[in-house]
Amino acid sequence: MGNKASQQIQLDVYGEVADAIVSMKRAGLHLDKRLLRLQNELTDCVASIYHLPASGLWEERNQKRHYTYSKAMAWLALHHGVESTRGVKALNWKTIRDRLHRQICRRGFSRKLGSFVQSFDSTILDASVLLLPTFGFLPFNDDRVRSTMDVIQKKLSRDGLIYRLSPDSRKERESAFIACSFWMVQNLAGAKRWSDAEKLFERVLNLRNDVGLLSEEYDPEHGRFMGNFPQALSHIALVNAARMLASRQAHG
Repeated sequence: MGNKASQQIQLDVYGEVADAIVSMKRAGLHLDKRLLRLQNELTDCVASIYHLPASGLWEERNQKRHYTYSKAMAWLALHHGVESTRGVKALNWKTIRDRLHRQICRRGFSRKLGSFVQSFDSTILDASVLLLPTFGFLPFNDDRVRSTMDVIQKKLSRDGLIYRLSPDSRKERESAFIACSFWMVQNLAGAKRWSDAEKLFERVLNLRNDVGLLSEEYDPEHGRFMGNFPQALSHIALVNAARMLASRQAHG
């Protein structure tokens, strides 16, 4: 209520929910028939709307586009549906999933920039594409993933912190987005650049206040928190980055 984004098409949410259900399965939690039915219906829904423009992860107002991250999350929902179901329906989902994967790789990646971009056929950089390898759309060692990481680190970074968007696309007074910096930590770790990943992780971790909380953004120029505080997305990204760094120790 009261949020203008409440009526937006958010394709990425379907992928998040599908991934949560699969994560519950992997953790050995009991899933009743209602949840399994939800996954089936969710995949059917994505198969019918994946081609529509949406409002994107950042809830852009009046700017429906074919956002690369949103399309990749729709792919994830379809992928989980294919892996969890058999029969004619699964074959149909697989056809759509594979077609969408090819489309994202073709139109969501700019050869000119050497990076995945915000939306199909655009030249706008967007840090949300750092999440593509974290849920298996492409492996971390894929040339396009590594190139994207390098470009974003070069173009969207200030004092080591990552901004969501290119300077000319940012909203007025927008600062570095804390979650994006943790997503970069995961990409660096995925590229086996452990030292760089740990250095950035510590850099962002040291921004926490006296009770260990983080905001949505951080202004490196004035050294202050900006945006919503505390911000759940920042802390989720922190946990995911920490788990990935810990995996190095667990596996030597």
